[in-house]
Amino acid sequence: MSGSKFTGNKNVGLGLNGVVSPDPSLIHNNSFENNKYGIIVLGPSDSEIKRNNFYKNTITGIESKGKFKGFIENNIFSENGSGILVTEESSPHIEGNTITPNQEVGIVIEANSKPYIRANTIQKNQIGIWVLIPANPSITNGNISNNVMDIRDWRDVCELMVTTVEKETVTLSVFGDFVTRMKVDWGDKIEDDYADYVFEALHDYQGNGTYKIRVQLLDSAQKWRTSKKCEAEIKIGN
Repeated sequence: MSGSKFTGNKNVGLGLNGVVSPDPSLIHNNSFENNKYGIIVLGPSDSEIKRNNFYKNTITGIESKGKFKGFIENNIFSENGSGILVTEESSPHIEGNTITPNQEVGIVIEANSKPYIRANTIQKNQIGIWVLIPANPSITNGNISNNVMDIRDWRDVCELMVTTVEKETVTLSVFGDFVTRMKVDWGDKIEDDYADYVFEALHDYQGNGTYKIRVQLLDSAQKWRTSKKCEAEIKIGN
């Protein structure tokens, strides 16, 4: 498919607007304007979507779903709701696109998707790239800048800070993104608690010594499996 213009569609393909692409398809040098969705690509597929223009589509320019593993390259996404939505188990190669400016997110990555994102220009969106658990993208190179927030990663992150407040009392601060439960091994005692973003706790050690503090983040979205671990060493006394 080449040289076509799709505009103002409201009920095309699965009740969604734009184009629903079967396998295989070559979608090159087209224009998708003022649709609800520009293109919805259903997997399994290795379609190529290259050098197209996506403009003012109200939800997103491209939705990649199913097990789509094709190529989204050198397209322009401008003034859409979001540029690209990658969902379900799709793993597209997203490279060399210009995604600027869109009303919400440049690229949304969710569900079990594993896209390869390389050398894109993503600017002047509310969020440049938004990663929702348990998605696992590969993001390299590219110009991701001048968005209100460049990357919002809702996968769990464990950043551990330990400070000595008094001689034998330690304050533990853990910054976890989308954390729902936390297990802390203080080195002399194990505690289990719920947390939300920032977890802080005080612990009193009974004697001097060197203690290793270990933290596990447990995620309800992953059936309470450990999503991240971090540790620090603290010395009490001389």
